[in-house]
Amino acid sequence: MAYSNGFFANYPIIESKEPLNGPKNVFAEPWNRSDVTLAIENYTFHVHKSILTMQSPVFEAMLNGHFKEAWQSRITLENKTYKPMVELLKLFYPPNMIEGEKVVICDENVMPILELADEFQAVNVIKQCIDDFINSDQVTSQNVLRILPYAFRYYESAIPKLSEVVNRSVSVTRLKEFHSKMTDEKDAGKSTHMIWGKFFHLEKVAGKSYDVITSVFDHFVRQMPFRLQVADSRLQIVDLFNPICEGCGRRIASVNLNSFAGMKGCKKCLQRWKDRFYSDIPQNVREMLWELLLQVEDISTASKEQSQ
Repeated sequence: MAYSNGFFANYPIIESKEPLNGPKNVFAEPWNRSDVTLAIENYTFHVHKSILTMQSPVFEAMLNGHFKEAWQSRITLENKTYKPMVELLKLFYPPNMIEGEKVVICDENVMPILELADEFQAVNVIKQCIDDFINSDQVTSQNVLRILPYAFRYYESAIPKLSEVVNRSVSVTRLKEFHSKMTDEKDAGKSTHMIWGKFFHLEKVAGKSYDVITSVFDHFVRQMPFRLQVADSRLQIVDLFNPICEGCGRRIASVNLNSFAGMKGCKKCLQRWKDRFYSDIPQNVREMLWELLLQVEDISTASKEQSQ
């Protein structure tokens, strides 16, 4: 039983076993030879010294070191809140030792638990939280950058899975801001590596986009054989009088979708390609689509050269 300070110093404070709202305090009573009591807010937690010290180097130093807590059976933890603490303690224990509801890691509790586990350097709990969060497909563009620092520090093997979310749905701007907040040199290095991974991913996407765009064009022009035939006739007439390209000096080959990359170095050849495949595209998107095709083809070509 605890006592307040000041005017009411002689009047005991009635300690609550568990809050009206929130997870049940399964540690409210002594159980199975519990030998340490933690006091948090107005709540008590009867736990086992061996479990605390195995899971947390901080508790190991506190309970087996030269701190005053090593000689106390009741320890008050300041600036801690009930719900994250009871969930952290549950995760300290093997599941078959704890009665009642198990801790389900979700977007609501993952950060409070990770922050508390980080404070106590409870690596096993941090890894479990990250694993549960990834395996339940709860990692999103909104929370992945909050989870990453814990993976950087304690769980490097989880970084590739988190990077997949970063590559798909986190902007380079947000990733740059995230990197600027990395004060630890090792974390900053991992963040830099992730940024490079994002660039490589975008490069691959651009290459795939080029393949998709050209495939769509191929399908599109095949749906309009009459217009294409007219365009071919016009090009054939031009070829008859100009068998050699004035721009690059090459003999003019048949125009097809696959010849785009080879024609990019010559404006006249490129214009011939554009005349054939872009004449039926609506005007309002034609130039925008043309610029996109040029850009993704550049990226695709560079990516292929790099891989060779």
